[in-house]
Amino acid sequence: MRGRKKSVVLLLWANWVLLGVSWGMSLRAYLRLPRRMALWLSLWRPAPVVVDKSWLFFIYPVIQSVVFFGGLALAGRFFIGKSDGQDVANLKAEVSYLELIFVSLLFIHLQTSLILLSFGMGSGINASYMAIIVAVLVMLVPYYHIRRRILSR
Repeated sequence: MRGRKKSVVLLLWANWVLLGVSWGMSLRAYLRLPRRMALWLSLWRPAPVVVDKSWLFFIYPVIQSVVFFGGLALAGRFFIGKSDGQDVANLKAEVSYLELIFVSLLFIHLQTSLILLSFGMGSGINASYMAIIVAVLVMLVPYYHIRRRILSR
């Protein structure tokens, strides 16, 4: 973390907080889930997959954790590590951590939707929310390139 801007460190901490929130929410909800729980949702299929209460409920936070740690490792090795200077390294770290934050938000939305559906309080995935998150993820690519050009001047 030496040489990193405060904003980059805060983004990394935000990632850790989101991962902790995801696991905490999952553990708390699992203990209170009804006997039958929603396990899978789809944007295209109207009915969720409902099963008996199972440890499979934790598949989402497990996959989120794998994506998080894999993303950190890959970004550090192939993206951030191959930087021209400290400013570019900070920019690359910032964009990488922002990407991971929005991916975590996708997983948290999926988990929350499943939990609410299991309790009969929700209707499933909010397609608009998912589209906005995906759009932000895509918009981070031109954001990186614009900021990179500004730094190279």
